[in-house]
Amino acid sequence: MANNGIDNSQMAEKTLKGQRIGLITNQTGVAKDFTPDAQVLNTLGKVVKLFCQGEATAPVSAVPVVNFTGANLPVGALADVDVLAYDIAATGVRFDASVALELAGMQAAAEADVPFVVFDRVLPLGRLDPEGTPMPAALASADGVAGLPILHSLTPGELARWANPQIDCDLRVVPVTGWDATGTVAENDLPWIAPKQFLPTLASVALLPGLGLLERLNVSVGRGTALPFQQFGAPWLNSQKLSEMLSQTLAGQSRQVHYRPTVFKPLAGQYQGEVCQGIQVHLQHLWQPQLLNVGLDILFALHALHPSELVVDAKRLAALTGEVDVFSQELSALKSANKKAGAKFAEASKAARLYQ
Repeated sequence: MANNGIDNSQMAEKTLKGQRIGLITNQTGVAKDFTPDAQVLNTLGKVVKLFCQGEATAPVSAVPVVNFTGANLPVGALADVDVLAYDIAATGVRFDASVALELAGMQAAAEADVPFVVFDRVLPLGRLDPEGTPMPAALASADGVAGLPILHSLTPGELARWANPQIDCDLRVVPVTGWDATGTVAENDLPWIAPKQFLPTLASVALLPGLGLLERLNVSVGRGTALPFQQFGAPWLNSQKLSEMLSQTLAGQSRQVHYRPTVFKPLAGQYQGEVCQGIQVHLQHLWQPQLLNVGLDILFALHALHPSELVVDAKRLAALTGEVDVFSQELSALKSANKKAGAKFAEASKAARLYQ
């Protein structure tokens, strides 16, 4: 039987007993019986402050909530805190905002000289193979932490262990137990709560490493529709021709990925209220390798089919891909490099891993 870290909270009793606890969390911070994490931790110490990125992610609570933007906790935020805890579900993707948030919490804890306790959580799709080249330090940002590939496939606890040699906080990880890393969160009988409004399903999470690459282009990725990160499009896009091109890719020919022409009108985000010609991406299985390649195939096909209509901001795109000029490379060579780099990261991050 699988348990997330918050379900094993008694393991942190020595650290939390009688302490004033600051908790970085959001709506995903619940035990397997859906008890809020703050309520669970109040049985050990006293949660005196919640930290959340934006009011939309703040759980309902009588505890004071510090809402902030960016990747830095407010100065002096830990003045009345003895321990800083972290409990947020992650996707294992580099440009997931929770990555920068967790590292910011670790940095704040190190500066305030208080323990940083991570209540670890399973990865929603299980342990996928890492994919992508690590983000170069010169291109690093809140969207891309230096050294991480696009699909790093580390749990929050493992990510903290990977990053801590540079941060050097007093790190404690309350581990996941009983996790079958070959199965999804549902197959492990654990609750699935969408970490963001634009990641409502496991299919959206599966396609995030690939379709997330389109975010910095003049292309809608389905935000403001019922299928965010499962479809993409634009008013100028030739969906029929693009579908035919993508069906000739390796993923398309294998029938593991299907590209279906569609039409949608976003209620929010890019092209709000405009009719978009688009493609819905259907995965034969959520658990499959080379999900990053789906995004690269789409990116290069868009560039080839619509060289005039597609607007590319090279600097903003580089912040996601980690490549200074992604279109200057051969697609096959880029895929090969991403696969090799992912395998190298998997080996290099073994010391940080807590689970097979």
